[in-house]
Amino acid sequence: MNTIVKQIEECLTTEENVIYYFRIQNYHRGLREYQLFSSAFQQLIHLLVNSQQLLDGYDVDFDYVLTMLQGIIQAQESRDYILTADLLELQVKPFLLGIQEWLLGQFNVCPEDEIWEDNLNNLTQKDKTLADQIIKKQLTGMHCEVEPTSSGLFTLKVMDGMGERYMHSNVNPVEEADMFAREYYSTDYSRYIIFGLGLGYHIDALLNLDDGIEIEIIEPDMEIIKTALASRRMNWLMGNMRVRLVYDPDFTKLARSLEEDSRLIIHYPSLLHIQDERMRLALEKYFIRDSGKRNMAIAFENNFRENVINCSNYVDELEPMFKGKNAVIVAAGPSLDKNVRLLKGKPDNTIIVAVGTVFHKLMGLGITPDCVVFLDAQCNMTQQIKGLENELVPIVCASTAYKGIAMNYKGPKYLICQKGYDRAEQYAMEHQVRTYETGGSVSTIALDMCLQLGCREIAYIGLDLAFTGNRTHANDTACVKDAPDEDVLSVESTDGKMVSSSRLFMIYREWIERRVQQVDAEGRVYDATEGGAKKKGLITKSLHELFDKWNNGNVDD
Repeated sequence: MNTIVKQIEECLTTEENVIYYFRIQNYHRGLREYQLFSSAFQQLIHLLVNSQQLLDGYDVDFDYVLTMLQGIIQAQESRDYILTADLLELQVKPFLLGIQEWLLGQFNVCPEDEIWEDNLNNLTQKDKTLADQIIKKQLTGMHCEVEPTSSGLFTLKVMDGMGERYMHSNVNPVEEADMFAREYYSTDYSRYIIFGLGLGYHIDALLNLDDGIEIEIIEPDMEIIKTALASRRMNWLMGNMRVRLVYDPDFTKLARSLEEDSRLIIHYPSLLHIQDERMRLALEKYFIRDSGKRNMAIAFENNFRENVINCSNYVDELEPMFKGKNAVIVAAGPSLDKNVRLLKGKPDNTIIVAVGTVFHKLMGLGITPDCVVFLDAQCNMTQQIKGLENELVPIVCASTAYKGIAMNYKGPKYLICQKGYDRAEQYAMEHQVRTYETGGSVSTIALDMCLQLGCREIAYIGLDLAFTGNRTHANDTACVKDAPDEDVLSVESTDGKMVSSSRLFMIYREWIERRVQQVDAEGRVYDATEGGAKKKGLITKSLHELFDKWNNGNVDD
């Protein structure tokens, strides 16, 4: 029975590869995989024909199998690779899964007994220190279970204080791992650090894409390591000196990895299993930032190409407008409604720097900002300038901001290149201009811009970084809506109470808190927001008090 289960596993794996490569028009690789599938499928049919007694109770329709094969062969010989992939997905895959699920329901499938011993012996030859750690470590409680999936492969279920969750697909972990590897692999990197071992499918898949890369796997849970070694043959680990497994129970290695230049990949189910809340939050923040970069990579490139053409000026040219002046950065948080009208009485030595979300609101109140900053790469950004295209207010567009802003706005447009984006850094170096830190938000890049361009003192208003009044933004802004019900955290507010926030807001807040500790910002950044989250390092003062101070030549009372 185990032989049939394993053969079906092989058929399912090679079949998925054929479908994938045919559909991306990599026919050379697809045909190679098709040959592997064809051989594996023929072996399976031979096993089924000779195992009628074992399959008693399950009707294998061999006439249907023959018809199915004839259709696939005809499509393949006609070089109709679209139809070939469709037939494999619509006919062969259900056929294989049907037999596999029946077998798994009839028989108890467990990992082979010798797997643990073989893996441990091989690991001892490769990394005796780790092998000794594994042997000596006594487990205090079992929280891992290996379960067969519908494809016959094993998945891993973990149980902890936050409940139960699976580390891999319950249908086909290899197929899932292939998708994972293709998403994260890049020819730009030769070394990867992967947090989370699971049963190793995702690492095996990454090595299948490029067996020349170096991989360091960080796993803090010894029971997961032991379960993996007892469940799957780890040939990809044992036989490859470029792959190293690190047991890291106190997260020392992981903390260092967050600062390294290698490609750090987070296996998200493993992240959720971390019991150390501080480290889990740190990894979640990294995961959010990394996901954002991957999701927007194509949009960034597209926007960059257009923005360097359509922005005829660079933000450094605005330095005379900023230097020696005080600045109010107007963000779009819910509390903005409480003090935004005070901007009408701003001192003469004060400039207004608005985020794009509040452009309409300010203009509607008769308050003309000195410049407006745009960062977001998504196409709905054009709503922020709709009806204002012919204004003469200078706008500052991040190099990857949505291209439609600079394409449609008729007033003066200034490009700003952000640190951390290779294309922008290259452009800045070639044109001998500054780069600016984004912090991930338009409110954060506005702060770095004000500091680098020489503002004397800077105040935020509308920077709630919280769902004040259960809202996301101020009234009459481009993004106002009710606060979400999920992913909500409680943080300390400016009045000492607690207020709802989010992980994204927390990332922005912590970036600002770090930025204001730098020499060029120390003691010069104020929070005049009427509510929201407390920001360490920012001096809390009302906008009215600040205007009195600035009217008196920046002299404190």
